[in-house]
Amino acid sequence: MKNKKNIIIAAFFLFTLFLFQLRIASANTVLTVGATSFDATFNKASYAAGENIVLSLKYQSTVNASSRYNIVAVTINGNTYEYVAGGLSSTGGAWVSLGSHTFTAPSSAGTYNARISLDAYTNSSRSVSFRGYPFIGNFSYSVTAACTPSIWTPLASTVCAGSPFSQTSNCGTTQSAIGTKTDGVCCIDSTWTPDTSNVCSTQTVTQASNCGTIRVVMGTKLAGTFLPIPSDKCLGEVYSQTDGCTSLGATGTNPALCPNISIIAAPAAIANGSSSILSWTSSNTTTCTASGDWSGAQAVNGSASVNPTPNATSSYNLTCLDTFNNSSTKTANVTATCAPSSYTCFNPTPSCTGKAGQTLTEAASCVDNCSNSAPLSNCGPSCTAQTITCPAPRGITSWQEVAPN
Repeated sequence: MKNKKNIIIAAFFLFTLFLFQLRIASANTVLTVGATSFDATFNKASYAAGENIVLSLKYQSTVNASSRYNIVAVTINGNTYEYVAGGLSSTGGAWVSLGSHTFTAPSSAGTYNARISLDAYTNSSRSVSFRGYPFIGNFSYSVTAACTPSIWTPLASTVCAGSPFSQTSNCGTTQSAIGTKTDGVCCIDSTWTPDTSNVCSTQTVTQASNCGTIRVVMGTKLAGTFLPIPSDKCLGEVYSQTDGCTSLGATGTNPALCPNISIIAAPAAIANGSSSILSWTSSNTTTCTASGDWSGAQAVNGSASVNPTPNATSSYNLTCLDTFNNSSTKTANVTATCAPSSYTCFNPTPSCTGKAGQTLTEAASCVDNCSNSAPLSNCGPSCTAQTITCPAPRGITSWQEVAPN
């Protein structure tokens, strides 16, 4: 009975072998043996010489051959890789993985065949062989030739001797090289301008070489102390400091450095029509300008005669600037008044109109040339009150004043 069963199984494998079909599609190969198929899958369609190749196998079956221990083997480049299938139970059309192996692609380009075989044993120890199928079929994979750099451009002979440059090969790889050209026009970048020592280390600078080559580099100049310091500037002066690389605003603190002016008028009080002398000195100044009751540019130190407005106080302003346009203004005042020099007596004669028979007195007054009242004595002894008796009408020798009723 056992021999009969073995004969039936052997006949099944022989029959399915005749029905074997091989299909190759890029990186995937499927071997179909009757109701059982084996799928050989490469991880790529083609490989470079020496590259690792990963081959995975799986099977699909709709029959039950679980009573046998099956070994699927793939021979590649003289090496055999086994995929243990065990008992091929029915998978109901589903694919079951048998694992994978990795091997190395040959060193020469070309299309290579791998063969697949199947051995069936009655047990897992492989002590009793049931049937062997040393060749089920071939499947192929391709190896492309590795590129060997043979041409490098540009040629070193076209680049000036001693100059470093980059070459590109026919395979697309790059390498560093040194030029060897010594004839013809050959310029070696040796000097670069502007000098990086004049550019702050936080800034970039575009340099040009003696050969006209352009490059962008960082400056090497280090920042110093911010100058000028506030004590070197006039008190309140707003100015800009720099450390050679960065600028910032600052305010001066030294009053001794500000413009200083002194101006006086002598005399400060004068008679109308007289003049006064203005005198001034200044320090830390470069220019001076007059304003108020005088005008025009003035020397930083000097004097001038002025004629104040009569009967008024005149103001003489002097504004001086320093180099940084800091300014200072000082004022001198001169008052001009009228000085009495002559006197006029006013002693009019009383009017007798309507005053017939009456004695009338009119007071005298003394006025100076400034229209101010003055003592009568300033106008002389003749400057006195005037007294007269108005004539009475004819026939009347006297008058008596009667109080009204």
